[in-house]
Amino acid sequence: MNFIKSYLHYLVVFLLFFYLSFVAYQEIKPKIITIEAGPVGGFFHTSALLLKKRLKEKNIEVNIIHREDTLKIIEDVNDLKSKVDIGFIAQNLNNVKYKNTQSLGSTILEPLFIIARKEVKIKSLADLKGLKIAASPINSGTRVITEKILDLFGVNENNSKFYPYSLIESANALKNDTIDVAFFLQPANNKIIEELGKNPKLKLVSLDEAGALSKKYNYIYTAQIDRAGFDIKNNLPENDVKVIAVPVTIIGKKNLNPSVVTLISLILKEEFREPNLVSESGKFPTMEYEKNLEINQIADQIFKMPFGSEPFLYRLLPLKFASIIDDYALQFGFLVTIYFIFYYLGAPKIIEFWEKSEPYRKLNNLKKIYKKINENKFTDKDIQKFKKITAYFEEREKPAKQAPEIIKKISVKIKKYKT
Repeated sequence: MNFIKSYLHYLVVFLLFFYLSFVAYQEIKPKIITIEAGPVGGFFHTSALLLKKRLKEKNIEVNIIHREDTLKIIEDVNDLKSKVDIGFIAQNLNNVKYKNTQSLGSTILEPLFIIARKEVKIKSLADLKGLKIAASPINSGTRVITEKILDLFGVNENNSKFYPYSLIESANALKNDTIDVAFFLQPANNKIIEELGKNPKLKLVSLDEAGALSKKYNYIYTAQIDRAGFDIKNNLPENDVKVIAVPVTIIGKKNLNPSVVTLISLILKEEFREPNLVSESGKFPTMEYEKNLEINQIADQIFKMPFGSEPFLYRLLPLKFASIIDDYALQFGFLVTIYFIFYYLGAPKIIEFWEKSEPYRKLNNLKKIYKKINENKFTDKDIQKFKKITAYFEEREKPAKQAPEIIKKISVKIKKYKT
């Protein structure tokens, strides 16, 4: 037991040195994260580009990858073997548990826009039977919710023509009159949606059953596009339009660095607080719509702060230092706990270790001076250092082994040098 106690302080210092070296390496190494987004031009994609631009200002590099079947994004984020760190969802999770994934907050409501050629008569979605419908690619969020809603009205691929067009393809098909109606699950401020909403040859279809649908499915909400919401001068749309909507949520791996979460949350709070056609100012970002995923507490706290506020560390310290503390506070706390356990077992305090190791440091300096004397490379400065070390050992009752002998040899060399 005494043997163990005598070496505990070495172990403590080694662990501390190892930890600090690891922290330094991690901070020198640039942070790189991967964001998985949806189709080019869609809200997932534009949001990913925004995060990439803003995080680059904070010295964090972002790689963006795309997938058309956006329903699978959460599976990639949840997979610990996947390189995807952050993604987006706007879908029903069907009560599936994603234990490695957390919600970083909802940023906007995405209405399901139903846009048709103006001459197509539609009083109910049942009237879409037999029409040509752009329903988005299979396994996309738009496609799933479109099929689910249309099926309630008796419209399906057996009695209508569904086209798996992308966002841009659907918009072009509408403008070129090659389809009758298209479904878009996109935010109201999407440029493509805005362009279609201002097109006098097209019209928005109101879903009067929106309220009933929101009570049937727990991930669906109701919203309204006000009359003239897209174009006040030309009064487009001509009437209030009822729509269903789903929240867009940014998700991240549970082990995402706290500093990255903090920076992303602050960016979201700056970029997504403005009002749009279906949301008031300051409504987003929020955790209000989260029902199935674990909430990231850092993000939640930041969203609840007054606008312009920052977490204490980031107000008090420069970004670099605040990030280091944020990322490694937990591990450092664990290391401190280990130290106190060792201290209880008999390990000395750090200052005691420093004091106990001082004779060995002095002895090492003596050896260096002796080597320089033998090589005729010593200076007056070395002689002064030698005198201080000699005085140090003369005051000790038990000087370190080898010290008296080396002091004697150096003294002889110095006398010869002076003569």
